[in-house]
Amino acid sequence: MPVESPAASAPVDRAALDAFILDQAIVAGALELLPDKLASLAILPLQTRMVYEIGKRHGQQLDAKQVTDLVTTVGVGAAAQVVERVLRKTLGGVAGGLLGSLFGGAASVAASGTITFAATYALGHVAAQYYAQGRTLAPGDLKALFERFKGEAGTIFPQVQARIQGVAAGGSVSSVLSSLGRSA
Repeated sequence: MPVESPAASAPVDRAALDAFILDQAIVAGALELLPDKLASLAILPLQTRMVYEIGKRHGQQLDAKQVTDLVTTVGVGAAAQVVERVLRKTLGGVAGGLLGSLFGGAASVAASGTITFAATYALGHVAAQYYAQGRTLAPGDLKALFERFKGEAGTIFPQVQARIQGVAAGGSVSSVLSSLGRSA
């Protein structure tokens, strides 16, 4: 259902926007599953580009305030990645100690992919709400929305987990990022 954006002259196709956000979250989750830990460096630019594209779809023009807004909004995603790294180390260590290093590594990877997926999904939907409402949401509202959408992502993750693993099966950052063009 199209949503009229205050800053846009044409309505935003909500279904297409939702699909775009889901695709970005899937790719971010897949990047986290790659064995090359440098792949994680591609997640923040992916999230930044996603937020920028969402703003563009709502008719926003990039200006100094927009840059500040983007950095603030993406900061939520970056903070989630820091928490994710701590959880990955903790879960990997606990599971590894209890059931052996093989399971510990698997638990670590599963947790990191889930958290990155959820953070990207939530960030995208927060950005969509933010731009749809003319960039008028207060920081507390943004945080509440982020938590709500993170919870929603947790319920969606089991449905897309196989797709995330399939995207990651290419084994390289370039193969995962190339999936963006195929899913659009």
